[in-house]
Amino acid sequence: MEKNSIWTNNQFKLLWTGNILSEISFNFFTLWLPIVIFFLTQSTLAMGTMRAIQVLPNILLGILIGIMIDRYNRRNVMILSSLIIILSLAILYFLLVFKMLEIWHIYILGFFIFTFSYTLGNSYDTVIPEIVKDDQLVKANSSLTLVDSTVNLISPILAGMMYMVDLSIGLVITIMGTLIMLFCSSRLKVTKPKKEAKEDVYKKKSSLKVEFLEGWNALVDNRRLFMLTISITIMNIASAASGAVLAFYALYNLEISNQTLGIVYSAAALGGVFAALASNKLKDVLEQDKIFITSVVITAIGFFVNFISTHWTGLAIGLLLISFGTITTNIYYITLRQKTIESHLLGRVSGTSSMIMKLAAPISFISAGALGELIEINYIFLSSSIILLILSVYIYFGFQKKVVKNKGGALFK
Repeated sequence: MEKNSIWTNNQFKLLWTGNILSEISFNFFTLWLPIVIFFLTQSTLAMGTMRAIQVLPNILLGILIGIMIDRYNRRNVMILSSLIIILSLAILYFLLVFKMLEIWHIYILGFFIFTFSYTLGNSYDTVIPEIVKDDQLVKANSSLTLVDSTVNLISPILAGMMYMVDLSIGLVITIMGTLIMLFCSSRLKVTKPKKEAKEDVYKKKSSLKVEFLEGWNALVDNRRLFMLTISITIMNIASAASGAVLAFYALYNLEISNQTLGIVYSAAALGGVFAALASNKLKDVLEQDKIFITSVVITAIGFFVNFISTHWTGLAIGLLLISFGTITTNIYYITLRQKTIESHLLGRVSGTSSMIMKLAAPISFISAGALGELIEINYIFLSSSIILLILSVYIYFGFQKKVVKNKGGALFK
């Protein structure tokens, strides 16, 4: 093993271990949601509403969560988040087992679960640059993404098989995985922003406005990061519309089983595996902006494949391409953010950029759900493809020309 390898870093290995086990378990919950909502309501609007609720924490609370992460002990934030997720899942389990579960229970408890899951993930991202060197960030992020994608490849298939027997088992597995993440979080040693920034952060602790403006200015002043944020926002609008109705289209229009739905979602995970494996090599072959444009085009092609699909294999291929494109974009975006933003501002910048990128998603989710009641669902996939192709043209002719000066510096040297 190389002396400078990230695998000699015990703190990174601890994060890696907690990540892989919690990701396995949380995938059971994310597949549990559309299946249970389908059986409770058989409504695309209900599914779209739940997808909107999943991103509401990013929009309504993203900045406050970022401030909290920059202010307080990051290990304790991760611990508290894990505890609240476990409690919410336990209540859902109780309601399901005793046949008391209603759609509004899922909406409310789902909001808490996704709020603190986002808090946990944001805290996780801010810790990585504290324990990993700058020149290892792409490697670290791609390694974590590879874990996520590999887990996503396997767990939906297992979940689909288990859900043929008992829907409650997914909640039990998710609780167990979150407990493991709780244990790993409690053993982290990196808990605060960098020492040189600590004094300034706590002096301004009483002013939320000042702290918000610090994060906002850090994002806007980093011209390349800000422009990428806006572009990803447009990608999210297109992806959200199709993602909101995909499970319904698969279960209702194509009449596939729960187990087959798990296989379809595993194809998306396979695309993530390819993206994680390729990310370290892409920077040696293509320029940074070309990687981003290519990723958008691949995502657009994936949605078009979904549009023309009449069999679950077509959906699987489309999801594989969509996942490859979006995850490749995310790896380079997160690395750029970690590398060009100071540690004591990273939580706020992450929260602010996440809020912007998810801002239109709830409207997109609900609109897609309502639209799915009126038109053929596959035309929503076509709309997403067209939007992304237009975005790629805009980036090619406009985005790269406008971003001449990058205050954040180059991502790769």
